[in-house]
Amino acid sequence: MLLMRCQVCRSLVTRNALDWPWLIEEHRDDPRRPEREVTTHPPTCETCRPVALIQCKPNRGKVVSLRVVQALTDGVYGQLYAPGPRPVPVGKPQTLFNGDARLRWMLGAQTTATLLDVAVVDTHTQTRAPREAVRR
Repeated sequence: MLLMRCQVCRSLVTRNALDWPWLIEEHRDDPRRPEREVTTHPPTCETCRPVALIQCKPNRGKVVSLRVVQALTDGVYGQLYAPGPRPVPVGKPQTLFNGDARLRWMLGAQTTATLLDVAVVDTHTQTRAPREAVRR
């Protein structure tokens, strides 16, 4: 995520005139999406996009294709533990952001990025999709 490597092949993803290519899960219940989306998924290079759409189980039929101007790697997703001589897990895994004092008690699993200046694009043509075309 920090080096902007493809989530499929790990090669460096190149930013072109359309900005950074990204695939994220579709969430029909969140009207704010996809601006300021917090994701654990790195970008997907142009070569791997068709592969990711077919082979990545979480993405099958439930994906939104984006072009992102800026991705801030600003958090960690993982398991929070209660302080003590023998730390104990607290609740479900969650995301904590930079500056949170509880980060010292987090067992991190994945880096998160907040996506800014996002444009939803057609998955196949990479042209801007009209707002009403994005399934919610």
